[in-house]
Amino acid sequence: MQPTNYSSADGDVLKELYLAIYEQQLDGDQRLFVKGNLQATSVVSNDKSVVIDFEELHTGEQVRDEVDFVVLATGFRNMGPGPDEELFPPLLAPVAQHLKKEVDGRLEVSRDYALVSNEDENALPPLFLNGLCESSHGIGDAGSFSLLSLRTGTLAEGLDARLGEKLDDPSDSVPIAL
Repeated sequence: MQPTNYSSADGDVLKELYLAIYEQQLDGDQRLFVKGNLQATSVVSNDKSVVIDFEELHTGEQVRDEVDFVVLATGFRNMGPGPDEELFPPLLAPVAQHLKKEVDGRLEVSRDYALVSNEDENALPPLFLNGLCESSHGIGDAGSFSLLSLRTGTLAEGLDARLGEKLDDPSDSVPIAL
């Protein structure tokens, strides 16, 4: 499945990234870093930089870094009941009881990536998922860059449909995309 770019980064991009890192190390002017197995525990930005405190996931070591900007590649677990899956992202734990579930316990996701509220539930704004939906939307949702524009279009149409409904009443809450 890797030739379809299934859940993997492009090999050429990775080679260029690591070549740039290596050349910067040789020149003694390293400005690009890839750091794995770190969980951010605190983030503070000021006018000139971003200060991030991390915990190394295997050793528990506390690490502090000050940088110009940050790109987070956090990874994810697909929704489902399997051993390497989760029924819903932890971020949604406080509202999961208000959302419909599939028979296997994972959240129900509509075709336009909106989460489906329980009947007569108006307690939540519309919520959308960008990714995490391989179990409901197939292999194309698993990170295939070639299908990203199609998923983006579907999300945009769903947002537009719900925003159109919500904009009629300014007191209503706006959709949130995760």
